[in-house]
Amino acid sequence: MELNFIEDNYQAKITDPKKYKKYYAASGYDHPSWPVIPSDDPFGIDIKDWGLIPSWTKNSQDAKTFSDNNLNARAETVFEKPSFRHIIRKQRCIVPISGFFESRHIGKDKIPYYIFPKDGACFSVAGIYDTWINEVGEPVHTYTILTCDSNPLLSKIHNSKLRMPLILPKVSEKVYLDSSISDEMLKSLFIPYDESLMDARTVSKLIHSPKKDLVNVPEVLSSVEYPELAFYD
Repeated sequence: MELNFIEDNYQAKITDPKKYKKYYAASGYDHPSWPVIPSDDPFGIDIKDWGLIPSWTKNSQDAKTFSDNNLNARAETVFEKPSFRHIIRKQRCIVPISGFFESRHIGKDKIPYYIFPKDGACFSVAGIYDTWINEVGEPVHTYTILTCDSNPLLSKIHNSKLRMPLILPKVSEKVYLDSSISDEMLKSLFIPYDESLMDARTVSKLIHSPKKDLVNVPEVLSSVEYPELAFYD
């Protein structure tokens, strides 16, 4: 996504444009810096690293472990897990994405799909964030995304785990960022996104490459046909 597209879509301004980087595809395990709209400044766009490090983390070794293990948080248990329960009520954010990749398991094969919004806008993924101060006194700003049970479309595609990002409809974005809402109202937002508002296409297995310079390219979004799927669809 282009930066001005994000700003226009959320009526928000980025705090530090120099930190923004455009991705065609990104793995959470690379901990990319990503734009998020935080609850403490819903008209601003911050850049935070994917992979949440709790504020109470003791050292860099623990920070690395947390960032690798906290790429997502199950909405069903976010109020219970130590890494998340102290921030879910006050430190929420929206993570804008143009789409995401999931793989469909067919026997031993994995067929990659790109899932995207039908209206050409972007998905607003629910997230939470925190700030850890490292050993030299520098703030490290991180976030994680919430996940929920998959809708029928994602159940077909992501058939190994039956999960999907918790995507917020437009009408719920401001509600989610409102830190004064009750737990009950917040939990009412933890539902799968309407599949009728989503579309998906099969793409190149380039997305599975371990070489980042081969993945973060426009070609990774191009449609690729897999004739073998005719036997399963």
